[in-house]
Amino acid sequence: MSDPVALVARQAAKKLAPHAPGVRSDVEAALDRRSSGQYLDPVSLGALVVSAAQLAWTIHRDRERKAPPDVIAHEVRVRLEAPADVTTEVRNRLVEAVVRETVVAAEQGH
Repeated sequence: MSDPVALVARQAAKKLAPHAPGVRSDVEAALDRRSSGQYLDPVSLGALVVSAAQLAWTIHRDRERKAPPDVIAHEVRVRLEAPADVTTEVRNRLVEAVVRETVVAAEQGH
């Protein structure tokens, strides 16, 4: 089985790329650090995407895939701590992209 968190993080980064240059490479770096067991850089946008993907996937799985996307997005927004330099607009786009990709990945059986 593939890593659903990595899949979601990469797809979300792809969607965010027009609004956040460099996010794709940040996500890849964060995923590399994650797979090697290193701590994520808390100020990295890539690390934030991976953290959001992990949180969204966990919420989705824990609710037995019954929660609608807007409920998952709300819970991610409440629980996700974003660095001060990440605007609300970027944070909201990030959460929406991550949740959308989480639902897609789950529908595809990941």
